[in-house]
Amino acid sequence: MTSTTGHRLAALADRAHDLAAQARAEGVVGVGIGIVCGGDVVTSSGFGSADVAKHEPVTEATSFRIGSVTKTFTALAVLSLVEKGAIGLDDPVSAHLRSIRIRSARGGRPITVRDMLTHTSGLGELRSRRELVARRIPFVVDDGGRVPALAEFYRRGLRADTPAGRRWSYSNHAFAALGQLIEDVTGVGYADYVDTVVLAPLGMTSTTLSPNRDTLATGYAESKKGLQPVPYQHIVIAPAGAYHSTLSDMLRFVDWLASGGRSTPGAVTPQMLDGAFARQHEPDVRLPGFGLGFSRDDIAGQRVISHDGGFPGFVTRIVVLPDAGLGIVAWSNMITGVPFRICDELVRLFLGREADDDTSTADLPVPTAAVERICGRYRPLRGWNSNLRWRNEYGRWAEIRAQDGQPSLWSKRGPFAAGVPLRLASPDDELFWVGTASRLGAPVPVRLRFEADESGRVNGFRGAAHSHVVMSR
Repeated sequence: MTSTTGHRLAALADRAHDLAAQARAEGVVGVGIGIVCGGDVVTSSGFGSADVAKHEPVTEATSFRIGSVTKTFTALAVLSLVEKGAIGLDDPVSAHLRSIRIRSARGGRPITVRDMLTHTSGLGELRSRRELVARRIPFVVDDGGRVPALAEFYRRGLRADTPAGRRWSYSNHAFAALGQLIEDVTGVGYADYVDTVVLAPLGMTSTTLSPNRDTLATGYAESKKGLQPVPYQHIVIAPAGAYHSTLSDMLRFVDWLASGGRSTPGAVTPQMLDGAFARQHEPDVRLPGFGLGFSRDDIAGQRVISHDGGFPGFVTRIVVLPDAGLGIVAWSNMITGVPFRICDELVRLFLGREADDDTSTADLPVPTAAVERICGRYRPLRGWNSNLRWRNEYGRWAEIRAQDGQPSLWSKRGPFAAGVPLRLASPDDELFWVGTASRLGAPVPVRLRFEADESGRVNGFRGAAHSHVVMSR
């Protein structure tokens, strides 16, 4: 490690502690931050309370729910089966998944294992329309209740509502089904297989599906009565988001990811891990994409690999820069944007970037014709189930409006309800615009690539707002 790198990492640790202190001052109950680089732990620190009533502090041994970061374990377990030749990425998932019936959208091709791993299967948020009126999360069971097996939970099967490969739409059910596929192919329970191929090789002995109640942090939520503990609930679709882990364990995991799988033998070879990090969904490096179970972005020439996880009372974010050997973990025991803010700011600091996106074009003159060309109302591609996440947060549409020659992104509700000013990202491309919104108290870069037909008429956009989105006009 050079002295320059050492100074940069020391600055990173100092800033991490400052951000944690800021979060505590803002009322966040507990925060954990871990940074590793080149196999060396830069910081592994807990801040605030793991349990307010018991006066227990957050430490590196405190267990947190990691939510959808679980999907990275599931993806690696599936990819291990690909490397063993047991399944193929482009095999129809139904060729290996016997316990759950997966049906393609009408007119669509068979859904493949790759589609499931990349959130392009067309499967949506709910098992059926009946869940639209559910008063609670449809896939949870109260503590002490019976947790059904996945085959029972999905006894009616799953149907995609958009053709496979056509669009990106986040799907918990796709990853839950992949967990069942692991069991159907191997004859081994999902948790046992993940432990054998992912957790045990990395020494992640404190990472479990079943919580260790002695070390588990209490999740909290703000209510009219003030800060309240969130009752523990079991997640039926475990392969999509049910693991618990400690900061020390997660640092082992992100260190392995940051090394490109070379630090120690793991679930897959470095070659397969490199493939998992590769863009499968969005080839434009100016936009975030998705690999095989991992989010992928490119910032200042660096690959940025990440995944988030959230569940009532908990938020987790991991970020890895494999070309620099850097891994970051941040989490909290209440729903807040703090883990996003911490990770994203630390990445910018490490890369020497002061903002989420390039602000050098802020003063570029914007041709009136370019603004008029993108103005109008846009809607998600058809699919009631695969659009629920967008509609619940933003409403049924997005709109580009202009005032005094300045375009803004609007939505019915959510982060864009007050309008997000947009600016050209480059003087050479009138179809690529950027801005910054705010979500859960954290800045969110907005990057939109508008698309035009042969006549030059803009007919939609792709982008990040706050996740991958495809809209049509």
